Amino acid sequence: MTTTTKTTGKTPKLWELSDEITNLEDQIADIQDREDLSESEKDQLMGEILETWLSTGKEFDAKACNVAAYIKHLEAITEARKNEYRRLRDLAEQSENQSQRLRNYLVSNMQKLGKKKVNGVSVNLSLRKKPAKVVLNCPLEDLPAAFMKVEITPRLSELKKHLQSNADCSFAQLADVEEYSVMIK
Repeated sequence: MTTTTKTTGKTPKLWELSDEITNLEDQIADIQDREDLSESEKDQLMGEILETWLSTGKEFDAKACNVAAYIKHLEAITEARKNEYRRLRDLAEQSENQSQRLRNYLVSNMQKLGKKKVNGVSVNLSLRKKPAKVVLNCPLEDLPAAFMKVEITPRLSELKKHLQSNADCSFAQLADVEEYSVMIK
């Protein structure tokens, strides 16, 4: 999405991005659209572009505020897309459920009438027997190991607590890197 600034001599309104930030957005979009680059290569190129942009022209504070405004713009777009995704997912589930109810209705009525096939003008229907379902006659823990699937995942929050109170740990450690995030209000 490209936004242009009005050239009326007025101070740009909050929702209008400057030409500089628009050009930056275009450069980032061009990198994201490139199929010949891996995600890490795209991240590296975008980092270089941002670093160059922040170190040239206007003072850093003004540019940082423009970047923050752009971040808020992207977050608003992201939230709108997530809401639309949820709406579409709910509609898809409704359609899927309705479709399954109608399939069950057709199966039930074809069985009642003893029909194995129905030939129509645009569709043909036929009943087919489903494969047998497995019914367990014992609790899961009594199943032989050959028929079990076990997934192991670390409980990282508990491990972090352990590492904070026990510095001597042979199987894990806390990262030495200090990471920061930016809060935009």
